[in-house]
Amino acid sequence: MKTELRRQFVHGLGSLGAVILAFLGRDLMVAFILLAVACITIMASHRGRIESSFWKLFERFVKSHERQNEGPFMGAITFCIGALLAVVLFSQQVAMLAIIILAVGDSVSTLIGKLYGRHKLPYNKGKSWEGSTAFLISTLIIFMFALDPIKAVEMALLMTVVESLPKLNDNITIPVAVGFALML
Repeated sequence: MKTELRRQFVHGLGSLGAVILAFLGRDLMVAFILLAVACITIMASHRGRIESSFWKLFERFVKSHERQNEGPFMGAITFCIGALLAVVLFSQQVAMLAIIILAVGDSVSTLIGKLYGRHKLPYNKGKSWEGSTAFLISTLIIFMFALDPIKAVEMALLMTVVESLPKLNDNITIPVAVGFALML
């Protein structure tokens, strides 16, 4: 659980991407994300092959934030891809909201689901009612700052369904779904 707590803290820090987007603008943010994905991919491909003590320390830090069943840096790469899609496909304001929902909502739901999730969803045994409820509440609070109350409830409910779908990577589906739903 300690690893997951650290991992979700870092995931939640991804909401700083919205702040960076606000300062850099869309074009520079696209370049920033592409550079981040390139660096992460290079680091993943050179894992265990560089003898520097700094590099070994960095690898240990990264490994302490990874899930056992994922490839190296997969969470970071898919988060960046989801953020990139939001920035490229949608307005700056929509992309910022999509990144915040991804970073905060997904982190809160994972932590609550891992800590308290006892009742599995009937269509996705990897997710729980408790985690989905946490996602719903956290995204509703975020949406309430940006949308009228009725639209905020509708969006929070819709995004909760999207987040709970099986066999999809929610690091990608959440920001894309937020963007398209806000465009309607």
